[in-house]
Amino acid sequence: MIAAICLDDRNGTLFNGRRQSMDREVRRVLLEMAGDKPLWVSPYTAGQFPQEERSRLAVSPQFLDEAGPGDLCFVEEAPLAPVEDQVEQLVLFRWNRHYPSDRTFDISLEGWNLISSQDFPGHSHPNITMEVYSR
Repeated sequence: MIAAICLDDRNGTLFNGRRQSMDREVRRVLLEMAGDKPLWVSPYTAGQFPQEERSRLAVSPQFLDEAGPGDLCFVEEAPLAPVEDQVEQLVLFRWNRHYPSDRTFDISLEGWNLISSQDFPGHSHPNITMEVYSR
């Protein structure tokens, strides 16, 4: 699977059980990356997508267990460490800001290779950095 996750400058992901932020440009990029395949998400994550885009999603509480090789998963609240051995690539969207967080990215990037990095303007963030890692 390919796991995509949004991180702040301290690798934070959630605060008080809620996402730190969201951006429609990140959602657009993810749907573009998924192509003709569904974007795998949890029910919580599906809620940030407009109704007209939800047909492009595969929604399940166990989406990380159900996604197969090459499937793109947008991860917000689910821990990745338990399925790290199934992750072929990581796509990190960095907010380039400090937010309060009580949950952080739970995979070490040691052993992962940065294969691309690209900045793009977001809707809610002036600059978002997308980093793609592979083993």
